Amino acid sequence: MNFEGKTVLVTGSSRHTGLGIAKTFLKAGATVGINSGNAENVKKAIEELKREDFENAFAVIGDISKEDNVAAMIKKTIERSGRLDVLVNNACHLGVGHDFMSTTAEFWDEVMGVNARGVFLCSRYAAAEMIKLGGGAIVNISSTCAVRALRNRSAYCASKGAVDSLTKAMAIELAPNNIRINAIALGYMRTSRWETLSEDVAERRRLNIPLGKESDYEDAGQLALFLSSSAAGNITGEIFDLDGGAGAQLYPVDCEI
Repeated sequence: MNFEGKTVLVTGSSRHTGLGIAKTFLKAGATVGINSGNAENVKKAIEELKREDFENAFAVIGDISKEDNVAAMIKKTIERSGRLDVLVNNACHLGVGHDFMSTTAEFWDEVMGVNARGVFLCSRYAAAEMIKLGGGAIVNISSTCAVRALRNRSAYCASKGAVDSLTKAMAIELAPNNIRINAIALGYMRTSRWETLSEDVAERRRLNIPLGKESDYEDAGQLALFLSSSAAGNITGEIFDLDGGAGAQLYPVDCEI
């Protein structure tokens, strides 16, 4: 898949999954905006990309929960490249450490501000530019916990449910503008957080995955690339699970033995 001449903005792309997705688009020839609300993190990411000979990356600093920041981010992208073909809504608040009864209204708003409001704001401003081009693609990074809950992360689970619903709503409303919207629901991902697990815990988690391994950045990047390409030209409003088959089973294998 060739993305030469295309401009892609990946939110939350200074590290982890977002940076992996950005690298996949860069390998395909795209010009890619690297985003974070932390300028230092973006600087480090751009330096890493240059060391790997990726010259078509540029910094787009901004907090996606704030409308003025999002407007400035899209303006910067257009000033830099003259167009915006693909938006990957990857930035995420993990919402860790609060069970339902200890979740305050402030924490709820903080998680929703990034995971739901941020997706809405970035998509609306990006879509306005895509309409001028005659079309485009938006890929939302969701989670399998949108439909199967995790303990002690109720705000996060609710926010990802909102992403799934918004994906479908945007898809039908923006279809007349030739803008396709799909989502990738991530299961276990091998991020730096995975490296902190003991081997026993990591192996126990893998028992939840029929294919036997957690997804990595390349898996997420390749699926985002496909959904943004002409190969997926008649696909919109869909949620694609990237979980090694975990959601297809009723029980993990060790519960059936």
